[in-house]
Amino acid sequence: MKEIRCSVDGRTVGASASPRTSLADFLCHNGEPVNVGCETGSCGVCLVRLDGQAVRSCAVLAVQADGRSVHTARGLALDGERRSMSEHNAVQCGFCSPAFLLVMGEVDPTAPRVGLSEVTCRCTGYTGLAAAATAGPSTPGRLCRAEDARLLGGRGDFVADRRLPGQLWARFVRSTHGHAGITVDTSIAAAHPRVVAVLTAADLPEDAAYLPEVLGIAEPTLARTEVRYVGQPIALVLAETPGTAEDAAELVLVDYTPRPVWTEARTEGAPHVVAARTQGDPVTAVFDGADVVLDERFTVPRQTGLPMEPRRLLAGWSGGRLTVWGSTKHPLANRAATAKALGLGENKVRMAPSDVGGAFGVKGELYPEDVLVPLAATLLGRPVKWVEDRDEHLVAINHSREQVWHVRLAAAVDGRLLGAEVDLVSDAGAYVRPLTTLVADEASATFPGPYRFGAYHATANCVLTNKTPSGTVRAPGRFEANFVRERALDLLAERVGLDPAELRRRNLLGPEDLPYDAGTFGEGPVRYPAGDFRGAFARVLALPAPAAVEDGLRRGRAVVPFVELSSLGGTERVRLSALPGGRYRLETASAPSGQGHQTAWARVAADVLDVDPALVDVCCGDTDDGGDGLGTFASRSAVMVGNAVAAAAGRLVAEGGTVVEGTFTNDDHTCPYGALACTVAVDPELLTVRVEELTILCDAGNLIEERLVVGQLTGGVVQGVGGALLEEIAYDAQARPLAAGLDGYLLPLAADVPDVRVLLTNDHPAEENPLGVKGIGEAGIAAAGAAVASAVASAMPELNRHLTGLPLSPSRLLGALRAKELEEGIDA
Repeated sequence: MKEIRCSVDGRTVGASASPRTSLADFLCHNGEPVNVGCETGSCGVCLVRLDGQAVRSCAVLAVQADGRSVHTARGLALDGERRSMSEHNAVQCGFCSPAFLLVMGEVDPTAPRVGLSEVTCRCTGYTGLAAAATAGPSTPGRLCRAEDARLLGGRGDFVADRRLPGQLWARFVRSTHGHAGITVDTSIAAAHPRVVAVLTAADLPEDAAYLPEVLGIAEPTLARTEVRYVGQPIALVLAETPGTAEDAAELVLVDYTPRPVWTEARTEGAPHVVAARTQGDPVTAVFDGADVVLDERFTVPRQTGLPMEPRRLLAGWSGGRLTVWGSTKHPLANRAATAKALGLGENKVRMAPSDVGGAFGVKGELYPEDVLVPLAATLLGRPVKWVEDRDEHLVAINHSREQVWHVRLAAAVDGRLLGAEVDLVSDAGAYVRPLTTLVADEASATFPGPYRFGAYHATANCVLTNKTPSGTVRAPGRFEANFVRERALDLLAERVGLDPAELRRRNLLGPEDLPYDAGTFGEGPVRYPAGDFRGAFARVLALPAPAAVEDGLRRGRAVVPFVELSSLGGTERVRLSALPGGRYRLETASAPSGQGHQTAWARVAADVLDVDPALVDVCCGDTDDGGDGLGTFASRSAVMVGNAVAAAAGRLVAEGGTVVEGTFTNDDHTCPYGALACTVAVDPELLTVRVEELTILCDAGNLIEERLVVGQLTGGVVQGVGGALLEEIAYDAQARPLAAGLDGYLLPLAADVPDVRVLLTNDHPAEENPLGVKGIGEAGIAAAGAAVASAVASAMPELNRHLTGLPLSPSRLLGALRAKELEEGIDA
């Protein structure tokens, strides 16, 4: 250990640290927290200034800062930059915002995206960041969102920043094999100095089940005699320091006896097929009478949500109650599950709120760690903290999307769709988690999309493999279905000799067709209440394309329509209190992860109460508060919580008093719809794809806060571009994942994408709720993969029939080129 003294934002900080301690960890452990997203210097989220020079603090040793000056976003006078970022909608979850704040002053305003690529963002889509960097500092003043002051000030309340007296650090021992029998020896690790305990399955109470009732094979809380995927938890080390916990985890001896692995998304020969759903009626007669039949196979890769903040949990007892920080998305449901697993009454457990650095469908589901960390705190009588690193995040958090589709389309010679028959197989991973089967259900239910299919039949199966279990990622099932359907339509257009846009136009639903019942069922029945899908498509199609450039690149443009299903939600309840001095307190069960809930709910309440939104204090996601509801998922919050808030504020105005509750119940979807235009440039030699235009038109209904809607759509579109071009978790034949860290799982940087142009319409406000709002959190991403793929096919029409899988990386385009050459050789 070495004594280190440095100045941090003008305060002298002195503490001992081991030679391997990073500057980021040193700062976090000594009351000066810095957000960390990768531990390897890849993402740039941990930027600080060391003697005035920007450095990635997770890649700098604490000993290198001895005797030097460190500045974080908290300690720098950057109020003009903060105001500019807020004004230009450059903040969502705020986890990466302090780092972007530090680079703003160093970015060349004539080429801002190059400098901004020093930091990775998963939320914003970079458009607002580029605008802020180009505009430069603004006149300091009130920031635009309620969340912005603390997030841009570097004062976000993220779980990794919290520390409780007597806290222990947790480190999981995880499987390194895809399938094996195991025996575990913890004796050496348990004898390590400063190790308090090493827990295995044998140490857990019998009723401490992670998921007691699931389809297929139940995932144990800790593996006992068998592991079924790389990353499966085997043991939990509890130690006085994070370094000790990490060292001791390496001393847990696991003896593996390899067993056969299964890695393919197909039912033939699969050891475990766990779910099947059938949609629609038989379509044999339709195909028998069709002029044209298209028969194709499509693949969607394994991906994950990858929020910039990996998971964090902190649990401790105080006053006879257990408090857990880090539960997101479903705080009330996770409280119930945690209490049940620990044999406690729900009143003995509190899920406490915190800021969350993005979620995207993967955070907040119930995982084994969500049971084990509170259980360890209970068994040991001391607080326990777990900070997931990026490598374990990639093997432990839900994966999603991996599917193989067999699609048949029946059409008339004029391109009119007569019917579709779909068989899809979804790779569920090693176990079925809470929402594993929903992804396949949603995909099969939403394949018809905004089109009129004369007949439709689908079968969806989930197959267990020896990979990380699957769950939801933003727009689950719909991203996949939209890509497959739109590529199939491109191929059909080629077969019948039509421009793809014309084939789409002929088959899109118009206002005369709605309301429309697709006759399928995913998260709920697929019904479209009102809209003009054909008209929205035509409006985007009529927009001018980017000017042509003669630079040797092959350019293509595509316009793809979409309709989303959002906000199916049950019942939501909020509590609104009138406080002395003209202020109000609003309590809700919604758990934000960057959506801007505090801003939105304050706006709704203030509009009804006729007060300044700054007078409404919004408290989200605390199970001790008076809110009740299902949580934050499926783009439900604006509809469900927003209308409950309006109801509560209306009651307070009408009835008076100091405390009222408002509820809202909804058992049907809202349906944002529109179209997405994408222009790409493909290098015919390197086979790289550069996106040059992204324009989305969305009928989003009435707007609570326009900037929030624009931000969600922008970020979703860019996340979808990543899914189309970069993101994939591949496995080898031994079921070992090939993606490690952010160098192995690629995300778009600011320099990789253009500004996203967002066009909002309100031709058809939602009729299902008084506010007339629609949930739009997933509308941006839903059709992005489809639009990018269709644009690439437009740029490289000779490869059209071979572009049947994502991501469209250079290696995949090379494979398509070779398949074309092989086909031509056979034909010759």
